[in-house]
Amino acid sequence: MKLADMTWKEATEKCKDKIILIPHGSTEQHGYHLPLKTDAFIAEKVCEIFYDSKDVVVAPVMNYTGVRAGKFKLGTVGPNADEYEEWLKVIISDFMKLKPGKVFFFLGHDGKTQRLVLNKLIEVYGDKLGYLGAGDCDINDITETGGHAGEGETSLMLYLDPKNVQMDKAVDEPWPEDTTNGISESGSDGFPTKATAEKGKLLLELFRKTLKEKVFG
Repeated sequence: MKLADMTWKEATEKCKDKIILIPHGSTEQHGYHLPLKTDAFIAEKVCEIFYDSKDVVVAPVMNYTGVRAGKFKLGTVGPNADEYEEWLKVIISDFMKLKPGKVFFFLGHDGKTQRLVLNKLIEVYGDKLGYLGAGDCDINDITETGGHAGEGETSLMLYLDPKNVQMDKAVDEPWPEDTTNGISESGSDGFPTKATAEKGKLLLELFRKTLKEKVFG
């Protein structure tokens, strides 16, 4: 089920005791070769498997998130870490008013800020709140590396939205260990030139399988 297609009365009835699944992405630089929508677009595509489910209500994708390192490049839009925490508290509180069995996030943008805040809020809501990050999925049998705008994300975009991938501009350029003073010149973290659509298809299947297991586990 899709929350965005419901009236508020339908949402009140259909979300009760169900799982509300929130695709959580970002509007953020993704190197020279990927669009700003990458994290949000991937998250939404992963969660599409539940559109026909009677037990899961898929919320509209979250296109913004708290970021730090990404803001070294223009085009990244979103709250700072402290603002993000307060923002997410309100969002989760509003979803909880629908009396779901659980509110669950799939993190297309899987950063330290997201995990820190969600872990704090899980202490408040207990098993009524949960999440799965892309980083929780074991990609080692599919790609050599992950990385922001790296092999993994680039492969997913080559499979899902190839017209918006500019592989001729992809740069292999890992971020420095300490990003306090900046990230890579291109904004990429990893080895996007190793990406293929075939790997992207396998990654999507892996993410969806792992999400199903986590949501109903």
